[in-house]
Amino acid sequence: MDKQEARSLLDTEIARLRPLTYAELRKYFDEEHKEVTGASGKEYQVETLAVWDRKPEGDLRIFVSIDDGGLRAIVPMTDGFIMHPDGSFVGE
Repeated sequence: MDKQEARSLLDTEIARLRPLTYAELRKYFDEEHKEVTGASGKEYQVETLAVWDRKPEGDLRIFVSIDDGGLRAIVPMTDGFIMHPDGSFVGE
């Protein structure tokens, strides 16, 4: 997997998700899978998942992972963020 290309695609996906509201992000409790194409033409799988961070209806943790379907799928590149119910971000 081209780590630089994958990181760029992962960052793009995080940037797409961060402006969403708490309510909009809750839809990702049903994990989303999609394929994206890098500038090189290589296909990557992107998965987005929401989970409660500590307790139901509390902070919402968003995980986004990317892999190229090869061996990297076992340990994908992952990033994410945590949003408070008021729409602010944990740690920012």
